Amino acid sequence: MREASLFVDDIFLDNQYLAVTIRSPAANCILKDIHCPTLDNKYRLIRAADIPGRNRLAGGDVPVLASEKLCYIGEPVAILVGPDGAKLEELAAEVVVETEPTAPPLLSIDSADAEITAQLMLDTEAFPKNVCAPKEKPTADEADDSTEALTSPPNPDPAVVAGSYRTGAQEHWYSEPHGALAGLLDNGLIVHTATQWPNHVKQSVAEALSLPVGAVSVKTADLGIHLDGKIWYPSLVAVHAALAAFITKMPVKLMLTREEDFLFSPKRPETVLEFSSLLDPKGEPYETTVNIRTGFGAETFFADAMLGSIARAAAGYYRLGRIRVKAEAVKTNLPPACPFAGFGAAQGFFALERHIARIADTVHVEGSEWRGHHFNEKKMPVDDWEKLTGDMIKQCDYKRKWAAYELLCRRWRETGEKISPMRGIGIAAVTYGGEKTRYSLVGKSAGLSVSYADSPPVAAAVVELEIDRIDFSANIRCACISVRAGVLNDKRAARRKLLQNSIAAFGWTAIEKLEYRDGQIGENVPAEYRLPTPSSTPPIKIIFSERAGVEENPDAIGELPYCVFPAAYLQALTQACGHHFEAIPVFARDIWRAVEGRERRGQESHGEKEE
Repeated sequence: MREASLFVDDIFLDNQYLAVTIRSPAANCILKDIHCPTLDNKYRLIRAADIPGRNRLAGGDVPVLASEKLCYIGEPVAILVGPDGAKLEELAAEVVVETEPTAPPLLSIDSADAEITAQLMLDTEAFPKNVCAPKEKPTADEADDSTEALTSPPNPDPAVVAGSYRTGAQEHWYSEPHGALAGLLDNGLIVHTATQWPNHVKQSVAEALSLPVGAVSVKTADLGIHLDGKIWYPSLVAVHAALAAFITKMPVKLMLTREEDFLFSPKRPETVLEFSSLLDPKGEPYETTVNIRTGFGAETFFADAMLGSIARAAAGYYRLGRIRVKAEAVKTNLPPACPFAGFGAAQGFFALERHIARIADTVHVEGSEWRGHHFNEKKMPVDDWEKLTGDMIKQCDYKRKWAAYELLCRRWRETGEKISPMRGIGIAAVTYGGEKTRYSLVGKSAGLSVSYADSPPVAAAVVELEIDRIDFSANIRCACISVRAGVLNDKRAARRKLLQNSIAAFGWTAIEKLEYRDGQIGENVPAEYRLPTPSSTPPIKIIFSERAGVEENPDAIGELPYCVFPAAYLQALTQACGHHFEAIPVFARDIWRAVEGRERRGQESHGEKEE
């Protein structure tokens, strides 16, 4: 069996030592000292002062080992190395990290004094085609090519549709926790680790050890199911193992435990997106503003790229008038965040689709009909939209069910009586857009210009569910995703990828509960953390429609389930409960509160009418 097919923990070098990480017990404080028990000559505590080269990962500000300021609970401060794993654990338990507090740690992205490390501004400025322009403005036919901004609203007293949409953190739950094995060679050093970014491992190790880049060899171990979580963090673990091997002159393996990995490795970042749309007298949006705050924890690797992805998705492909997007990367004293199955488009699309659903509900138009009349033909051709949604809507009997469930909801609202069964159905659609997009970034990435494919994959989803009146769980009756992309070179792999990520998308939406309290995840959370399983997930219907002449890699469509299923699920839940849900994950307790509130208000209203 080739080494590349092995997990790190299955690879061994002769006479290898083991290593464990010593971590900070506090956030936003100063490291005073590290008190270590007496060690014999086979054991060694390695600190920041022992690093021969640069105490930073390549291309960023992440310290290899913190030396003075400690940013978050769990930040690595030292590496303990030795031949016996059991003794290492005993010694590590006796190590005391002495700290001195400086200021209260920043533990929420909602804080007004949060540190903004990157900011992105996006402004379409194009006069929207669906808005009736004032006389001094271009006509509708001229509007498509106009870059003149709308300076005065067509309605002096516009209707406002606004919402705040929040997405929570999510654990990658890797096939194997992060780890690395490093050994010396005659002319350098070899590192085995599971990484999506081997060149970054190579560069980081070389800089930390003051070695030529050519002296470092990286062998990529089996990545398993990584969900884009093994991009930059494996470099940190690899440098720790390489540093220990370099100093002890012995092969060293450093494997995080499952609990350690869960508590301290990067997660999907928490994001809050605030939308506000102004509607003209006909209910058509002519101006939309979006404010985005994404928490990257103590390190902001990929903050610029992820902000761009979130903002581009939030701007979407609907005709929402002039769209202004402001996105901010917030630095906190939590463990760092990182990409999760993509660079943030899922967060942006979730919020956009929830906002579109709110607009459609406000103007009393069925969701697929509103979307069909307002998508931007420049970003999604009519042919794409019809082939994407047509078969799916028919196979799911979406429109008939939506109308039937709306009648049930109306009766519920008018009479306050308990409706059973409580059912709802929702739809969502996404495209990555085919236009070049210019971002104005404040900071070290100013001037970034990003362009995207002319025919990107597009997707739509329908979710139908029923609320259990006993435990208020939401049981999915139907889940369907329609994907329109190029000719897939491996349709079986594409179907497998979509199914796998659809299950994870439902986990993010309604199962996985991950919260930081006082700067850390509770010790019992790893053991109690619920993950979706194929047996607990309903059958997921997958519909493909291919564009001739364009080849598509299955990996290119992997993020799509995260972009459509959460919004479709919440819209179905909103219809079933008569309450706008705006945050994920959503649990049975949230559903119970919404239903109880809806029924109480309905009974009170019905009582007033009778009087």
